[in-house]
Amino acid sequence: TETMLPLGVYTNNEGINKIILDDLENAPESLAVYLHDKILDIYHDLKDSPYEIYLPAGEYLERFEITFSNQDALSIDEAKLSNLDVHYSNAIKSIVLINPTMQAIKNIEIINILGQTVHTIYNVSNVNYKEIEVKNLSSGAYIIKLNTENGTVSKKVLVE
Repeated sequence: TETMLPLGVYTNNEGINKIILDDLENAPESLAVYLHDKILDIYHDLKDSPYEIYLPAGEYLERFEITFSNQDALSIDEAKLSNLDVHYSNAIKSIVLINPTMQAIKNIEIINILGQTVHTIYNVSNVNYKEIEVKNLSSGAYIIKLNTENGTVSKKVLVE
């Protein structure tokens, strides 16, 4: 059977959190150690690199677990799209892009409540996390639309 160790995370501040494997004691060198992000359904090899994730302040007791095998057999486009996330941070007046599978993003559109594109961002670098400052947005609801090579992801956001 598969061993899974639950991992609780608590953060006081909104921002990037790193989950790092500092050391292994009394474990064979060949042991694989993965962090499973159950919300994004990502298995990240902690022996390879730290897992970095943008989290709003709060408590995450059910989201993460440590596993010793990679159960991530899906590499289809839908799975890639479901890993992509975007939101608007009023604190830093920026779009926060979370792209753990580092998909190629053609552009990001900000669409107002009337369906008009008020801002388009091109040349989005292929990184797993990016903050894109957006100035002069009026308060209200918007749709942020990510256009990727695998499809489109849309998210409703509130600018205050």
